[in-house]
Amino acid sequence: MLKKRGQFAVFTIMIIIIVSGFLVYLSLGKENIRSQAIPEKEKVLLTDDNNIRNFAESCVEQTSKHALFYLGFIGGNIIPDPFDDYFSYDNYFKVPYFYSEGKNQIPVPYDEGYWEGLLEKYVDLNLKKCINNFDPFKGIQITHEETKSNVQFTDEEVIFNVEFPITVTRNTQENSIAPKYIKRINLRLRGILGIVSTIVEQEVENDLYIHWDYLTDMTQKNYNITAFTETDNTIIYRIVDLQDKIDDEFYVFQFANKIRTVKSKNR
Repeated sequence: MLKKRGQFAVFTIMIIIIVSGFLVYLSLGKENIRSQAIPEKEKVLLTDDNNIRNFAESCVEQTSKHALFYLGFIGGNIIPDPFDDYFSYDNYFKVPYFYSEGKNQIPVPYDEGYWEGLLEKYVDLNLKKCINNFDPFKGIQITHEETKSNVQFTDEEVIFNVEFPITVTRNTQENSIAPKYIKRINLRLRGILGIVSTIVEQEVENDLYIHWDYLTDMTQKNYNITAFTETDNTIIYRIVDLQDKIDDEFYVFQFANKIRTVKSKNR
């Protein structure tokens, strides 16, 4: 039995990002272009390619944010499921177990590459859904290759480096659009995952009680951490980064730990 219960704190994450079909017309007023007499038709084609590039960039941003939200709220939205076991509230909302009855379900100690890989996989699988065959640009022949992403953490950011080659064909003439995109998102995910790893390590050693002293210490770093009990000997931990927001929402990272019963501890 648990000695203490955490207070329930609800933070609703609404992931609603509107991608406009057509982005702002970009000026080509660079010095090397100003000095040349570019035919009006060629200017239109350049503008179209800029809009295509900007559209792809907006999808990279949207997909990167979704990758972070899903990782934090339900352990990622990847097929197959990235974790072996989940605590389910219903058919749509489930929280992954990171610790279960004496065993850790994630790499412990903290393995940054593991978490970066989950974000990379989400982007690689889902960017093309946002692109949707370049539907806003009907009438233009556009093809793309597979997405290749690389994610890096810093103490203050998550950096998405995405390679997404696009080719535009007009009258049999092919034009390749610059394939590399970089999206930096202010988020202390490295710190959050370090906290997660420590909590799991502590419970592997002793899950008789919630380690409130450690959770309280982390609040001094501008995190809000709650722990509350659910059915099936489960504790739900919820970490909120109070320093950074994504689309005006505090970032939430939650996971489940399943403690051992008295019977299993006595075995």
